[in-house]
Amino acid sequence: MATTVSSTSSSPTLSAPGIGSGLDVTSLVSKLMEVEQQPVTALNKKQSSYQSQLSAYGSLKSALSSLQTAAQAISTSASFSVTKASVADSSILSTTSSSSAAAGNYNIEVTTLAKAQKIASSGVSSTSTAIGGTGSLTLKVGTYTDATHFSESSSVTLNLDSSNSSLSSIQSAINNANAGVTAAIVNDGSTNRLVLTSKDTGTNHAIQISTTGDSAYSMFNYDQAGGATSMTQSVAATDASFKIDNIAITKHSNTVTDAIEGVTLNLAKTTGTGVTTQVTVAQDTSTITNNVQAFVSAYNKVVSSISSSSAYNSTTQTASIFTGDATVRTIQQTLSKVVSTAFDNGDGSKSYLSNAGISVQKDGTLALDTTKFQKALADPSQDIKKIFVTASTGYAAKMNSVVGDLVSSSGILSSRTAGLDRSIKDISSQLTAVNNRLALVEKNYYSQFNALDSALASMNSTSSYLTQQLKSLTSSSS
Repeated sequence: MATTVSSTSSSPTLSAPGIGSGLDVTSLVSKLMEVEQQPVTALNKKQSSYQSQLSAYGSLKSALSSLQTAAQAISTSASFSVTKASVADSSILSTTSSSSAAAGNYNIEVTTLAKAQKIASSGVSSTSTAIGGTGSLTLKVGTYTDATHFSESSSVTLNLDSSNSSLSSIQSAINNANAGVTAAIVNDGSTNRLVLTSKDTGTNHAIQISTTGDSAYSMFNYDQAGGATSMTQSVAATDASFKIDNIAITKHSNTVTDAIEGVTLNLAKTTGTGVTTQVTVAQDTSTITNNVQAFVSAYNKVVSSISSSSAYNSTTQTASIFTGDATVRTIQQTLSKVVSTAFDNGDGSKSYLSNAGISVQKDGTLALDTTKFQKALADPSQDIKKIFVTASTGYAAKMNSVVGDLVSSSGILSSRTAGLDRSIKDISSQLTAVNNRLALVEKNYYSQFNALDSALASMNSTSSYLTQQLKSLTSSSS
């Protein structure tokens, strides 16, 4: 009995494999394909290895980038000139400082605080009823230079009529005009008043208002220089007046950034005449120490990562992903050279990281003795910052440069990962070609076994026929 063959896009199969011959065709082809698949298995294993290496290189590059960032943080003179400002009485003022501030103590007396001018109109019963007809309101911000003169720095004119002259409409128009003034409506219990406040403190942000047209708008006039005035002042525009070490200073704002170089003062309360509070500016050893510790930690992370990924377990005879890797070994040696090379002081003497309290451990990592570091930092004769920040030779400056080269697009890491990428793509191409070839091989195997099965089925059929014929002949002769 012949068997039938059905075909798919990948390979022909028997509708009833081996039914004619008794052969397990599916099992035979499966076993043969296992042998044929061996190159695919080898390629997959190699590709997986390359992908693992690529991932490991990515982690190493990330750790190196963190090391570069940490090195940059202590590679400039400014990074070792960080200061910290403090104040004896924080209710009087608060203070901050930058690296440009000089260490020292400053006695500060605050006489007056800067204030924003505030004025209020007379009251009206309704906030939505038009106050007048056609007219205008001009609002100016500037300085009253004397009793009869006003020097404006900004000016806004609002054109009014019965459609936009309610108290609410005027309030909105002023707030939308970016006039340097904010407008609010305050209800005093019986009427509603328009209250204007200068957005900024100081005598240079005083308010002047004039109106034209309908006389009803005169309720908003305000002029300290002798002009028409209807609104009343509740808070005068004032400057901050204070003394630093008995030097009298006046500023338009309570935030003072230019009285002491590199120091910001935020005045909050007056001290009273003759009373002072002390501001102290000192080197911020805590921040500097933390930055150096961050550098040490980042370096140790790279060293530990390389060490663990390059180790070989002699007991289990198992290699790590970077065991024997020349690229990683080069990186390790490059970093080690940076921290172990002596720093030339320029006078014939040498300095080492150990002068800053940083020692190299047996496993290649670094350890920071904070007490020794801070002692060296406080000693002007050691000028410890130079061994970190000197261009090209300082430990932090050199590490920043070296690691930058390693992780750059033209560096050793990029070259290695680019090679791995090419290898992975090449293997993908090989796998496609091999799988296409194996599909044809499998198809041929099924074709051959199908033909064999058909032949055996035919032979079996012929054998049965001959057997029957012989039996018939035997019966006839007897």
